[in-house]
Parts: sequence; structure tokens; C-alpha cells
Amino acid sequence: MDSLKEKKVKQPPKASILVYSKVIFLTAIILFGVFILNNLAKKQNNTLSENQESGIQKLFSGKDIKQALDKEVRTNEAYKSATSELNRTTSEVLGEATRIKDQALNQGKEFVTDYVYEQTVGSMIESMVNRLPERQKEKVLQNICK
Repeated sequence: MDSLKEKKVKQPPKASILVYSKVIFLTAIILFGVFILNNLAKKQNNTLSENQESGIQKLFSGKDIKQALDKEVRTNEAYKSATSELNRTTSEVLGEATRIKDQALNQGKEFVTDYVYEQTVGSMIESMVNRLPERQKEKVLQNICK
């Protein structure tokens, strides 16, 4: 009896061909499923990349929301009154700035003209009149003052 126990202990049980075929079959099914899922995922990515916006994503896209808000804001009375008030205030400020600029330019022109006259023509005429004899000076001054 001991010999039977020793034989049973020493010899591990052998797997049958049926077990090997089941393992090979299950492995093939798993590999086939992974292959099919991979191909489906690639096809789905390609179709999504071709149609970037679809369904709900298209409904809530940033561009459509912005267009809807712009349309709503432009038709709003508060927006219209605010923009008209802003335009009126802007034109008033621009008009005042233009008036101040023109006034400053005119004052600058007058100052420059007076300065140039005093430094060039005025001093030249004064020196010419001072060189004239006394009798001719009086005649020139009388003619200038007329």
C-alpha cells in the first residue's frame, strides 16, 4: 500500500488535452476581443476628429453661446441707452479736446509770430530807423503810425 501512495505522490496528475484546448480557446477569444476593441476605438476617434462638434457638445459650444449673448445684449434697451450715452459723452469730450487743442495752437502761433517779429524784423527796423537823421526819423514814424 505504501508503494501506491508513493506512486501517487511522486507522479503529479497530468492535464488532459481538453484543459489545454480550453486555455488556448479562451486566450484566443481574449486576444480577438482586444483586437476588435482597439479597431473600434480607432474608428470612433477618426469619426470624432472629423466631426469635432456633435450633439450636446455642438449645442453648448462657446461660439454659439457667445453669439446668443451678443444678440441678447444688442437688443437690450439698457445696452442701447448706455451706448448712446457713451457715444454722446465721447463726442463731447472729443469736441472739448479739439477746442482746447485749437486754442493752444492759436496761442502758440501768436507767441511764435510775436517772438520772431521782435527778434528779427522789429530789431532790424528799429536799427534802421535809429540810423536815419532826426528829420527823416520823424517822417518815417509819422508814416508808420498812420
